[in-house]
Amino acid sequence: MKFKEHERKDISFIFVSAPCQMKNYLQPLFEFNGEYYHTEKFAIEYFKSKGYDAFFCENEVWIKLFVCLLNDELKRNPNHKPDIKNINEYLYDDEFFKNNEKKITERFNNLKNLNLAGEVRDNLPEYDYKVIEICNRFENDQILQVLFHMVQNFNARKRGFPDLFVFNENESFFSEIKANSDSLSYVQVKKHEVLLKAGIQVGLFAINKRKSWQKRAEKRYFNDAVFRRGNLIDMYDSKIYAANKVYDQLLDENIEEFKRDFLNHHDFDTFLGFLIAIEELPFNQKVKSINSPSKKLIEDSIEMGLKLKRLRILKEGRILENKKKYHDAIKEYSKVDSFKSYKRIIYCYRALNDYENELNYIYNGINNSNFKKNDIGFFKRRLKRFFKNKNDYTKIKTSKICPYCGSTVVLNVFKSRNKIKFFTCENEKCYWYGGVYKGNVNEIQNL
Repeated sequence: MKFKEHERKDISFIFVSAPCQMKNYLQPLFEFNGEYYHTEKFAIEYFKSKGYDAFFCENEVWIKLFVCLLNDELKRNPNHKPDIKNINEYLYDDEFFKNNEKKITERFNNLKNLNLAGEVRDNLPEYDYKVIEICNRFENDQILQVLFHMVQNFNARKRGFPDLFVFNENESFFSEIKANSDSLSYVQVKKHEVLLKAGIQVGLFAINKRKSWQKRAEKRYFNDAVFRRGNLIDMYDSKIYAANKVYDQLLDENIEEFKRDFLNHHDFDTFLGFLIAIEELPFNQKVKSINSPSKKLIEDSIEMGLKLKRLRILKEGRILENKKKYHDAIKEYSKVDSFKSYKRIIYCYRALNDYENELNYIYNGINNSNFKKNDIGFFKRRLKRFFKNKNDYTKIKTSKICPYCGSTVVLNVFKSRNKIKFFTCENEKCYWYGGVYKGNVNEIQNL
């Protein structure tokens, strides 16, 4: 599929400094003209002061465009009606694109000469000025180039679009907002690259960032080796998504004994390949395939299993590479007893999902007498974030007494986060930490 040649744009940067305060110790608010705003709203107010209009769009606008313009091509069966609400319930991966490439390509060729805004109005039940604005601001080829990137593996490529769309009479661009310690993710960088290649301007709006951050960010763009590897990882994730979905459906219908029988003859990767191979079949045919799989189906499953194994090895290599990077950073920062070193170590443990060590360093920071009051405030805010989701854990009262304030000690039992359990003081203003509990929850004495 060829699109009109556009000049590849370069990423642009805007740096802004603003007083910041934390709302309930969770979300930062930034001051602009005497008022405090959330991150994206602050950026919108800034752009308005410079003579632009701006609105929040992120992934939603592009997904709406995707569904509206490719409605017929996304149908999985004659009775299927794709819409914004159910689009995520179906698998649209690289295999779907390969099987429907001719039909999809014909649709894109037709769209090149149509009024995209008019097509959206015909297919979108509720008028959305955001989608129409973007259609009117860019050439058909620019928009279709981005959508063609999405349709090749929608499940893996529907995320990462910039936060805001900014425009005036003469200019329009997308803006990614990053504030304080926020960093660019791999998915965001890759999506920005897609827009830039289509000749669509993308800017990074940095709040309270140092200029050195720009150089580190620029190095991540147009790195072909990174993006090739990333595409393969996306492919693996979308395949596993399909397999899990089929398996969940079979479990819902109490069809689970086939897994044990299947694994008696084949490895687990082939089992996943089998689930992917029957994903498109109606449920009664899925059952038939499970009861008496054909020779071809087994061969396809083995072939898919080998492909999944190669992709999994690639992804595991990426994960190990990142883990090594974080462990090396922890080793270096541990040599220095400073606020900055504690802060970096906490971020590393968070990235490694090592919640026990993360919590240890948070409490060590709170109780470190060498740190300033503002530094200790950072660790207290991190602790608030750690306990942000009340549904993620339960509190069990114990017979222990806090050695700092005399309040009751509670055992915090997390449902996720590696199911860790640790003692803290019931008094939220007391930051005593009693360590991790390794025993059985049922043995804790309730008051």
